Amino acid sequence: MLLEELDSDIRYLKGVGPKRASLFKRLGVEKLKDLLLFNPRDYDDWGTVKKIFEVTPGEKGTIKGQVVKISIPPTRKIGIVKVAVTDGTGIVHMVFFNQLYLKESFREGMTLTASGKFDFAYRELQLINPLWEEDDGEEEKPGAGRIVPVYPLTEGLRQKTV
Repeated sequence: MLLEELDSDIRYLKGVGPKRASLFKRLGVEKLKDLLLFNPRDYDDWGTVKKIFEVTPGEKGTIKGQVVKISIPPTRKIGIVKVAVTDGTGIVHMVFFNQLYLKESFREGMTLTASGKFDFAYRELQLINPLWEEDDGEEEKPGAGRIVPVYPLTEGLRQKTV
């Protein structure tokens, strides 16, 4: 019976459905057993939170801060969302490419934790397409204080979904 269940289509899993199942299929995940064997491509350490002034461009890291500005700079071809975050020691700009829908996920004053590779470009410290989550006061968050897997993705599928 267990072996039969491992051969079941992932579209029947709660929260998947036919649309997400087709996205997973692009990654070679069609059956429940495929999902169980789907390995992360990397891991992020969310356990060590740095102050923004301690961050080194070119390295991965995790910061916690408050959103101070959300903007959509004018561009010709791609949509960009920039979210400025401060912890009182500096400012980092989270930059998201081709994800304009994320603008609705942020609000000035919200506290969040973000992790990714830092870069220095356009005279500012940046986090390009970081993993992030809102700190809403709950004790346990999916990534807080842990090693978090980073999975390969395809357009339309997000880390949090996988």
